[in-house]
Amino acid sequence: MLLNFKSYKHFVVCGKTDMRCGVYRLSRRIQDDFKINPFSKSMFLFCGGSGYRTLKMLAWEPTGFYLITKYVNLDSKGFSWPRNEKEAKNITYAELEQLLDGVDIFRRITPVRGIPLL
Repeated sequence: MLLNFKSYKHFVVCGKTDMRCGVYRLSRRIQDDFKINPFSKSMFLFCGGSGYRTLKMLAWEPTGFYLITKYVNLDSKGFSWPRNEKEAKNITYAELEQLLDGVDIFRRITPVRGIPLL
């Protein structure tokens, strides 16, 4: 049975992620790089190369991890995924749903020259 992730915190892990990584390597990255407990009630989204179209979602629930992979079929170049690899950006559940529907929520924000987007 799939868990309802509405009550979870949702984080976008910035930068390109190696999509060959599994549960242990991704959870270790969350813990070491971002100092976030991967066993918390949180879902983490990763984006791979391949034109920024492949998404991986990692979430913990009491009996184990969910690791979900989705390849979004986009007509354009793919997502304009945030690139600052030292950050994990918090997004809402509605934004998560839009991402999974193929909407690039990051293109709506116009970066200001000289000021980092994240």
